[in-house]
Amino acid sequence: MDARMARDALFHPKNRVQTRTWAEWWEGDKLKPEMQPGDAAQSLAVTEHFREMLDLVDPPDSFSPTEVTLMLTPKELKSLGFLTADQAIPAVYMLAFERREFGECELLYKKDGKLVPESVTMERLKGPITIRRVEV
Repeated sequence: MDARMARDALFHPKNRVQTRTWAEWWEGDKLKPEMQPGDAAQSLAVTEHFREMLDLVDPPDSFSPTEVTLMLTPKELKSLGFLTADQAIPAVYMLAFERREFGECELLYKKDGKLVPESVTMERLKGPITIRRVEV
């Protein structure tokens, strides 16, 4: 009788600690935790789509970071831990600034089309940007 009482006490709902929410239980391991933008910028999917856009768009035309994120498939977004393409935009910004340092692309302010100065970092950026390949 004592063993039964101990077992009932162990499994009583008020004695159990909830470790996951209902949504986490329902989704299970389908979603990874969201990546940091720096990690996502280094992912193969984001870099491949970024490079593809650089190859497709000839200067003086440019493309927006959103266009790169829209190329990501739902499976790629899921592997990065994102639910929507908008969550990957900071990763594309980081990748664009990195590629600018290597001289692969130029960043332009979307509003007036002027080049973003080299001294401006991603943290000091004011307003949206567009990206274009450097003319060879």
